[in-house]
This record gives sequence, structure tokens and C-alpha cells, in this order.
Amino acid sequence: MYEKGEKQANKMFHKALSTDQDVVKYQFTKVNAKWYREHFAFNTRESLQQVHVPILAIMFDKDSLSNTETLKELPQLVKGQCEPI
Repeated sequence: MYEKGEKQANKMFHKALSTDQDVVKYQFTKVNAKWYREHFAFNTRESLQQVHVPILAIMFDKDSLSNTETLKELPQLVKGQCEPI
């Protein structure tokens, strides 16, 4: 079941990323394509290197918008105290 949801999410991401429209329709639903393009263009690692305060990062395995590889790198990226969960 998880693989099916991930496959559908990837199709929607591809549709949103392959257009210059702000909103697209995917499976009869309006999707904010501009937001997805901005989200995926954001350089998380670069921004985390600017963090100088303690952080708590919580990510979930089935969160299709988060990159678990970044979580593994978190202690090396931030200058403040870090507790990844």
C-alpha cells in the first residue's frame, strides 16, 4: 500500500515540477505546483549551516516531502546542539 501512495505522489510531483503554471489539476484536484517547485528548489543543507541555536528535527519514514538523508547529516550541518528523532 505504501509503494502505491509513493508512486502516486511521485507522479503528482513530476506533473507539478514539469510546468510553469502556478496551479495544475491532478486526479481532479487542484495542486499548488508553484509551492512544490519552490519546496524542491530550497537548499536545506545550505540553510541548516546558518543555524546556531539548538534544534529538534522530527521526520517520518513515509513523509514524501522530507529527505531522510538530510536528517542523517544534520549533526554535521548545524552549529548548534542537535537531536534528530
